[in-house]
Amino acid sequence: MDTNKTNQKVAHNEGTTVTMTEEGQRLQKRRNWAILGVLVAFIVLFYVITIVKMGLN
Repeated sequence: MDTNKTNQKVAHNEGTTVTMTEEGQRLQKRRNWAILGVLVAFIVLFYVITIVKMGLN
């Protein structure tokens, strides 16, 4: 095991912990930003569809 990498412990509901490596943290952060981007895109899509439908009436 490489001791130069920083590890972070994450607690779970069952009381167990998982140690995440620096790369694991980086990947999780990237995945979280991707999920945020998808959510924002859906919000904008619904907003635009609503505005367009209101304009057609």
